Amino acid sequence: MNSPTKTMDDTTRILQAVPVLPASNMQHTLDYFETMLGFSVIAHYDGYALVERDGVEIHFFESDDEHLSRNSSCYIRVGNIQKLYYEYTHNRVNLVIPLEAKPWGMNEFSVIDVNGNLLRFGEPLDIDEPSSI
Repeated sequence: MNSPTKTMDDTTRILQAVPVLPASNMQHTLDYFETMLGFSVIAHYDGYALVERDGVEIHFFESDDEHLSRNSSCYIRVGNIQKLYYEYTHNRVNLVIPLEAKPWGMNEFSVIDVNGNLLRFGEPLDIDEPSSI
């Protein structure tokens, strides 16, 4: 008797992590992410929304807990971080940590959004180039 042939991969894999951040005013949050940070709104439900830029999603849930927003963050890996930093500087985004080379091999800068969430953007340093920016 022949054993059944597997036609599907039965390996469990984690495919992606998506940050879910608190938003005190959902419409204000979505407007900010569109106009200031260059994201697009891809879904908006009662108390929950999703934005996307270059295939990266961030989700938001409505919350009036200011403590939660001040203690929430996410890390976003990017390509061409200097261009993004220039874009956000030009848009007068609230940059709380300027673009700088970190000892752990990343160029990074940080933004505080309209809710108080920390968004840290990073790109690996090119090991063929000096680490100063």
